[in-house]
Amino acid sequence: MQGEVTRRLCRMLCAGLPLAALWLCLPRAAVAQPSAAELTFSWSAPPGCPSRAQLQAALARETHAAALLQPLHIAAQVERLRTGTFVVRLAFRGAIEADRELSEQSCEALAAASVWLSANVINDLARSTPEVPEAPPAADAARLEWAGWLFVDSASAPDLAFGPGIELALSLGALRLAVRPRLLSSWRNHDLSEVARSKLRTLLFEFPVQACYVLRASSLWAGVCASAVPGLVSASLRGDSGNAAALGGFVAAEAGLTGAVALSARSFAQAELGLLRPLWFPRLAVAPEGVVHEPAPLSLRAGFALGMRF
Repeated sequence: MQGEVTRRLCRMLCAGLPLAALWLCLPRAAVAQPSAAELTFSWSAPPGCPSRAQLQAALARETHAAALLQPLHIAAQVERLRTGTFVVRLAFRGAIEADRELSEQSCEALAAASVWLSANVINDLARSTPEVPEAPPAADAARLEWAGWLFVDSASAPDLAFGPGIELALSLGALRLAVRPRLLSSWRNHDLSEVARSKLRTLLFEFPVQACYVLRASSLWAGVCASAVPGLVSASLRGDSGNAAALGGFVAAEAGLTGAVALSARSFAQAELGLLRPLWFPRLAVAPEGVVHEPAPLSLRAGFALGMRF
């Protein structure tokens, strides 16, 4: 009797072992963690820049071995511009499709910014929030800008005058320094008598040096400016009784407001409004009629420009 019971228990255990093994395997399959997806990082840079191995080590420290659910390839191509600025183009492919461009004055700073941006992308993807953050705040770097201007002046000529100008500027954070030569011209008719008439032409050749304090927000910036304006003034008379001319130098001061908006990554439109006050301005008497050129104590200046930055 006891042997029969033992045989039955053995048969029950042998039949139940496969089911028990299957039951043990099912929970493990249900909670198995997916393997981390492939992450590749390529870095191409001029000699003297940090190496790919250095950036990969820094990237590993910033991401803390974050596990990606989808493959991601990051390609970084560094270029040095003529101005000495380093520019990197980052291409993210795979789990996210995006491109970013960063610029810095040194390759070391550019490498650090690239690691910062790439680590943020990887960490966001690991948290299933695949968003590419904006570029990190760049250090205040010097930037060159040039622009072509059109100016209108109310009374320096002393009549209403128009003219072109060019500008070469250097931006250093909130400070903007510019050299902006310009030419203003006006015509004024004179009735010297009932039969004699003449036309007075005034030309202003100005060489202003301007300093501005600007505040920047996204694609806009605005600021206050002050200028020292040395130059030459020419007055010429053409009329029925003959032609004459006079030439002299002058010094003026200018202050005003300026603002600009970015039209693209490299181009911008700028406008300004200011007041010009002559500090020393000669009275030009033009013979033979004795017509005198004398500017107003204050004149209003307005200008509009299109420019490019490097």
